[in-house]
Amino acid sequence: MSIRALLKPREPIARLNGSVCREALPLPGGDTLLLTDAALARLDPQGQVKWSKHGEFGSSRPQFGPQGELYVAEVSRVARLEAETGEPVWTYDPRLEHHSHDLALGPGGEVYTSTDKSRALRLNSETGEPEAEFCVARTWVGQWLNRYGVDVSTAPDGAVVVQEAFQVACREPDGRHRWRHRFAECVNRPVYCRDRWLFSDNHGKLTALSPKNGAVLWDTSDFVKNGGNMLSDSVTPGPEGIVYFHPRANSLMALDETSGRVLASFGGNFPNPDHNFAIYRPVLGEDGRLYVSRSDQEELHVLDPRTLQPVESALQARGLSPRMLPDQGWLLSRESTGTLRLDSLHADAIPLEQEPGASRVAESERHIVVGGIPLPRR
Repeated sequence: MSIRALLKPREPIARLNGSVCREALPLPGGDTLLLTDAALARLDPQGQVKWSKHGEFGSSRPQFGPQGELYVAEVSRVARLEAETGEPVWTYDPRLEHHSHDLALGPGGEVYTSTDKSRALRLNSETGEPEAEFCVARTWVGQWLNRYGVDVSTAPDGAVVVQEAFQVACREPDGRHRWRHRFAECVNRPVYCRDRWLFSDNHGKLTALSPKNGAVLWDTSDFVKNGGNMLSDSVTPGPEGIVYFHPRANSLMALDETSGRVLASFGGNFPNPDHNFAIYRPVLGEDGRLYVSRSDQEELHVLDPRTLQPVESALQARGLSPRMLPDQGWLLSRESTGTLRLDSLHADAIPLEQEPGASRVAESERHIVVGGIPLPRR
């Protein structure tokens, strides 16, 4: 009998309800907060569930206040939770129809949420009661179709950006007007990246605005052709000087954050941009490499973060749409049932089942091979 290891597919450390992973936030002490479309859960460093809450969650990212308090937005309400237990402290529910709340925190712990009437509210962090209002110019899209809703974001200096469809308004922390901008197309929620606001629109263009006066710093019209339809999470800040961008019709691109010029790209164009639903998920790992997954593949690509060139073979995954979690050695993927699974990439956390007398799993200085899958050593 040949000497070989019989390695069975390893069970994930945790399974969570839902088919979409909204956010994965690393917490002090090694815990991780995971948000799906159907659950919110806190996991310990070994991946065991400390607490979980079921619900209908939108795309708003959970927020942590200066004292560690946790705020989360469900489709119908905003809540403050005890971070250690998940128990509610207060909830704000204005009983709105056809609206998903947005959520943002100011640099001093100020809590902001949105409504369905072209405005954002500041809530009292202790009681959840509204205490101030921030408006954006109403549009016929926002008023009559009620399709796009209102987004609210904050800058490090405390400025509040309220956005509805084509319109964006920036307010000072005390509510005074700072600037306003109108786009030609509906834009997605902005991303703040090193002293610039980045707005992606629904026709594949990315625009950078000055946070001080709203002036256009650059857009990708001259650098990205045939952008196709846009995804709301198509922009990811990279290392200093780089922002990652992927409209549906193009590859993942590394852009110069000061000019919007394309520095490098990975992947390729698709034959029919209007029917391409592949989503790139770039995550900058603690080891300095960029881990990129594509939603229509079962691979995790390992790239140089600046050149986007492969630095080693892609990691094979058993789930669908794999992605690397920020600041964690974990791989998140989706099973065919829609359940999310979480697997550890740490070599010493992989349980092995072998025949008696079989050889150990293959190891090298940089990799451990489990079931034919090369995983980076940590």
